[in-house]
Amino acid sequence: RRTQKRIAAALRRLEAQLDKIRDDARRDPDTVTFEQLGVDHISIDELHYFRRLMVTATSQSGFSLGHSKRATDLHLKLRSLSDRHPNKPIFAGFTGTLISNTLAEIFVWQTLTQPERLAEAGVDTFDSWAATFVKLETAVEVKPTGQGFHMRRRPRAIRNAPELAAMLSETCDTVTAEQIGLERPDFTIHNVVSAPTEPTQKAVLHLAKRADDIYAGLVRQDEDNMLAICGEGRALALDPAL
Repeated sequence: RRTQKRIAAALRRLEAQLDKIRDDARRDPDTVTFEQLGVDHISIDELHYFRRLMVTATSQSGFSLGHSKRATDLHLKLRSLSDRHPNKPIFAGFTGTLISNTLAEIFVWQTLTQPERLAEAGVDTFDSWAATFVKLETAVEVKPTGQGFHMRRRPRAIRNAPELAAMLSETCDTVTAEQIGLERPDFTIHNVVSAPTEPTQKAVLHLAKRADDIYAGLVRQDEDNMLAICGEGRALALDPAL
């Protein structure tokens, strides 16, 4: 039942997002639609800006998942071009940061560039893909508030890496820094530990209390949320005056 509710909620979010994209196009009666432009190929630089495609995970945990209108819009355009120009090259993307935040981004790139290949291998849903290519481990972690510990199941490594690399190589060319002779400056790491002041310690405890209230469901998201707490925590770490 819990899985059914999560799938239903994901469907509602997707429908709302698609309606929003369509509404943006309908506002101007003189809008020229994508189909009317006669586009037959899309090339995108800085492709990592499109990494937040909606990915629904019903049984996997530990992935930072989200979605953006930009990524959904690109996905719809590519599916439209694929239907109109089957077996022809319709898309090229370029980025220096193919994976920047989560292993789920690999699934996003494969969904955009080789959906038929994923379906052929039986891993076209994120749950099946993660079960095949991601190793999950359960470990004890410090709570984000710093107060106490909890158990968390996190993705730790890629498994079946040769098979995944072989699939990616069908549509993806990678170039390493060593292959192009990229010059990088030398650097020295020097850690400086500074003890927190009493006002800083009080502020940290206040942030921890707010986070506990959020986890306990005592506040609404429009009243307080972890994004706001993290932002204030970074400012506090830089200078309490902020």
